Amino acid sequence: MPGCPVGQRHQKYPDYACVLIEDPDACLPDGSPIPTTQPQCTEDKVNETSCTFMKCVHRKFIAMPGCPSTLRHRKDSDFACVPLDHPDVCVPSLTTDKIITDPDPCKPSPCLNGGHCIGSSPPQQTYMCVCNSAYSGQNCEIVSKVCTDLPCRNGGTCHASTTGFSCTCYSGFTGQFCELAFENLLTGCDVKPCLNGGTCFATPTGHQCVCTVSQDGKIQYTGTHCETSATIDTDHCSSSPCLHGGTCSKMGNSPGYVCQCVTIPTGKTYGGLRCEEELTSSAITDQCQTSSSSKFADSEECQRFYDCSIVYANVPLHFKQHLDECIYPQMFNDITNQCDNFTNVNCGSREVLVDGCDYSRNKPLPGHSEPCTNAYPSCRNKDDGLYEHPDKQMTPHYIKCFVERMMGTFQCEEDQYRVEKYFYKGTCTSQYQIPKAEGGKLIDCVSLGDGYYPDEDIQSRYITCINNMATVHDCNYPLQFSPLYKACMFL
Repeated sequence: MPGCPVGQRHQKYPDYACVLIEDPDACLPDGSPIPTTQPQCTEDKVNETSCTFMKCVHRKFIAMPGCPSTLRHRKDSDFACVPLDHPDVCVPSLTTDKIITDPDPCKPSPCLNGGHCIGSSPPQQTYMCVCNSAYSGQNCEIVSKVCTDLPCRNGGTCHASTTGFSCTCYSGFTGQFCELAFENLLTGCDVKPCLNGGTCFATPTGHQCVCTVSQDGKIQYTGTHCETSATIDTDHCSSSPCLHGGTCSKMGNSPGYVCQCVTIPTGKTYGGLRCEEELTSSAITDQCQTSSSSKFADSEECQRFYDCSIVYANVPLHFKQHLDECIYPQMFNDITNQCDNFTNVNCGSREVLVDGCDYSRNKPLPGHSEPCTNAYPSCRNKDDGLYEHPDKQMTPHYIKCFVERMMGTFQCEEDQYRVEKYFYKGTCTSQYQIPKAEGGKLIDCVSLGDGYYPDEDIQSRYITCINNMATVHDCNYPLQFSPLYKACMFL
């Protein structure tokens, strides 16, 4: 275990706390009798040998955490931390043979990858690594620069690690960089995602599970993958809401059902919530009969297009036969007949949609209540730049806007204390730099006054207030901070 500061030794019992070497209960290395050179304490003092502040608790001296490296305790009065050139500053004496030198936690330096070690002195109790921009973590062991180049596409979140980075992709995308859409790989049903007997249907965004019902028409399971036992037993299909031969399946949540629309024998295809809308015009049907592999722009919306190679057995909600849609924020280029960066597309009279939630592929299916804005928050009327995620305020999440389009969602990395940074006032900021009144962890030293204060979440961490400035400290493992004794102790 870490040793006591200079001028102190562990108690023999009961809690093995660090006490002055003159303390009657102090342990001597050779087990010889301990000379009692002073009575039990009645008031606080500063040890003149080590300049450690000793608090008198139950007539026993308890060593308090040391001052920051540029300060030292006063010899008398309030024992406050003062600059080294202060006339009343304590000057440690290291001439006695009773001194046990406390090891410097920065020798050798625990900071990796060129990080700079800063230790609290005297006595040396803790250290902090100041990392260069390419690394983070308690010892600068985590590679962080890789995420600054935003390698994850289509809204994926980048996570740095010692081996590089990984991307967490939004639903509908996969690949090392989230560069691949599911419809280009699998139908979504190939991986058999539907549980408890649910039936899988391919959709432009992946798949949809239609869950089983009992023989008496009651819903048995609900959820994206039919993973949740149903508690709603209303028979929403009893009124036969699906038109033109559509098949009704109950979903359990409002509106309570989904219609699987079909192409009827006359060749007409229907869609909409109740299969009430005729989807395919004769002109589109004729053009696809002429060339089954052709693609051409939709006349109404700039991100939509017809692909004659797509033939839906069951037309997805919000779509028409042969109709497909570019991935947000791409648009369909009617010159190259392919999806392209929106900055390269002249939409002409076609409607331009700037919000991701206006794209049909991103609209939630009936029975699924997760807001689209979680994945595609709006950048409408925003200048180019970075913004706090509107649905996840005072969290690590933020978004990038460009020409009113949401170009991706991102997440701040951890700070040097291994606590997630929050996106605050336009940048990723340590919670210890954000006032508690605004959702952070920065305590109000002006109101509290100078002293030692526990961290509310991490028991081994404490915060010092000195001259109205807050500084974060960590006890050496396995010590923890005692709010009662205001010291790092075995608890």
